[in-house]
This record gives sequence, C-alpha cells and structure tokens, in this order.
Amino acid sequence: MRTKIYLTLLALCLFSASANAQTVPALVNYQGRLANPDGTALATGDYQLTFRVYDSATNSAATNLVWGPQVFDGVAGQGHGGKIPVVQGYFNVMLGPVDTTNRSLADAFTATNRFVEIQVGTNSSILPRQQILSAPYALNSAKLAGYDWSDLLGTNNPLAGVLPFGKLPSRIVGTNVPVGGLARSLPLVEQILSGAGSTSYQDLQNLTVTIQTSGRPVLAFLTSTYTNSLSATPASTSVTDGFLYNEDPTGATGHFRLVRNNGESAMVTNFGDGSGTTVSYRTSHPICMFFDVPNAGTNTYKLQWGFESNPGNGSARLGSSSLIVFEL
Repeated sequence: MRTKIYLTLLALCLFSASANAQTVPALVNYQGRLANPDGTALATGDYQLTFRVYDSATNSAATNLVWGPQVFDGVAGQGHGGKIPVVQGYFNVMLGPVDTTNRSLADAFTATNRFVEIQVGTNSSILPRQQILSAPYALNSAKLAGYDWSDLLGTNNPLAGVLPFGKLPSRIVGTNVPVGGLARSLPLVEQILSGAGSTSYQDLQNLTVTIQTSGRPVLAFLTSTYTNSLSATPASTSVTDGFLYNEDPTGATGHFRLVRNNGESAMVTNFGDGSGTTVSYRTSHPICMFFDVPNAGTNTYKLQWGFESNPGNGSARLGSSSLIVFEL
C-alpha cells in the first residue's frame, strides 16, 4: 500500500522547562495527516512510523541524511518508541531526543534547509519530503551556532560558568586605542625640570595617549621602558635601567599631574618632600598612579610635572619612562 502525506504543522515547537537559561530539550512536536492514494484517510489504528531528516527534498544519498532514523515500532531500544496512534488519518508524534545512532535531534537543525521524511510500516518513504521551517531551527539557539555553553564557559550553565582567559580577545596596545585597549605612550628618553623661578606645569615629552572608554574607571601610571633593545639611549648615564628623578627644591615639593582632555580633569601626586635633600629613584616598578572615572568616549591623557611653590634651585630628571592608561 502506497500512501500520501498531507502535513498540517499545527504544533511544531520546542518544549522548555522554564523561561530561565535551562538546557533546551531536543524534542519536536510533529503533527500530520496520512492518506491513501485516493485521498481517503488511513484507517484508524496504531502504525509503525519511521522518521528521518535530510538536507534535500528528494536526494536520499547517505551524505544528505542529517538525522535518523527514529523508529516508532513498539520495540525497546535507543531511537525507538511505541507505535503511533492514527485517528482518521491524523497523528501526533514527539520526535527526539536521539535517533537509533544516538545523534541528538538538536544536531540536525544547525541550518535551515531541513526536510522530514516519513515511512509508514515497510512501505516506501513518502516523497517529496516536507520542509521543516522556523520552530525546529530554534533548537540552534541552545547551541550558539552549533556550540553549547560548555564550549564557551566550561559548563552548560552560563550562570555558573567561567570564561577562560584564553577566550578573551587580545588587548590592542598603542598610543591611540579602542575600548578594551591598553594605551601606552611613546617613551620619554630624558627630560630635566629646572625650578629656577617657575612654578608652572610642563608637559612631559611623549607622555600623551588617547583611549576610547566605555564609562568604566581608568587606571594610569608611569612605568619604565628602558631595555637593551631600545634604540633611544638616555642622554644621562645616570638614567640607565628605569626612570630616575632627582630633586633638591629647597622648600618646595615636586608634582606629577595627569590631565584629561586638556584640562577637563587634573589629578596630582607628589615626588620628593621639599626638604632640600637630593632624592633618587631608580626602579622598574610602576609609580605615580592615578585613578579616574571619565565619561564614555574619546579621552586623551597627558602627564605633566612641576614644583609646588618657591622652587629655588631645585631640579628633577626623568628618563626611560612611558605613560600607561587602561580601563579596569
């Protein structure tokens, strides 16, 4: 007996335990109508139905079979189920979660060109196959374009998972960087500050960067840039393995000042104590740290230095240094 099939996709959907981010069951509710060649409905009864999913409406090559078979024949076993009641030709079946080869039904819907094939008993399969449209393709929403949560977070529960460091994008480093980048200025080779009669701040050469921010807090600091590979060599032999500043500003304290957007914000930190004693610092560790909370957008930072007041004959020297700025 050959049959024809008329499918009414009345309830072709996924079933989820809740609206929260839970595992999506690989099940599809499928309804249709089976008829004889003359159009009369198949007699009411229990039938053996076999389902397969292909990527073509007619091609039956093994390479076109993406899932199946799942056989509803009353036999116990993987990919089998009880015979399907057919009432005046109409039937309802729950496909999934796996076929006889233990493939998940969710794996069948990683693309939109999917066609279901039905075989009644030992009859030839019914052609052409019926294309399955939007609802089953939503199975892929649980698979992240073919991958599940565990591929991203190490667990299928996104609330408990942790994103591995290796999956984070690399930071862009430069003097002008986008959101998430690390701004690093060009190196200052050497600069000398003389206090003779002046208390105004001076820009430190090259210590300017631009960073796109998202509204998160920003950390900025001064760090050593000297390595043997640098082509620029400090003019002073005393500045060789990091930044160094000496100051002897009798009665005055030296300041570093970080300026955002040419005066929108300015943060100040001290160096030396104004006691008139020469103070030398040579280190590879960051110093002169600043914390800022800028608005989202383009923000340019530059580092300045100067003396507080009454600098007398004080002086300071800085070399082999860069300004680092990044969002926390």
